[in-house]
Amino acid sequence: MGLKISQLTEFTETMEPDDYTVMVDTSAGQTKKISATNLGIPSIVSVTATYTVAGNNLVIWASGTFTITLGPATSKWQTRICNKSTGIITVVPAGADTIEGNASIKLTGQYDTVTLIGDGVATHVQF
Repeated sequence: MGLKISQLTEFTETMEPDDYTVMVDTSAGQTKKISATNLGIPSIVSVTATYTVAGNNLVIWASGTFTITLGPATSKWQTRICNKSTGIITVVPAGADTIEGNASIKLTGQYDTVTLIGDGVATHVQF
């Protein structure tokens, strides 16, 4: 049985999509809080240390020198990683996956950016 939205009672917008909140009255008269994370809406995250990509991270702003580990290619995802600093961001695939046959890729320059796609079978770089 689905959720029937009968009235929008609150909407909060902030910088991070995980903070988007909608309060709804259900057909049973209960109030439910629905966040972007609950709905699987992609998010933007800023990271400064070793990080594992969550399935809904569409954009990752990385600052520093560290490793970002991708999710398994079999879970079908897309993410864009941007090196916002002068550090080196090393991107590695999950488990035995590769990135276009490579064990890793490095974003070595400030503002270097890569878009990666897990298509259900392999991880690809989108140009």
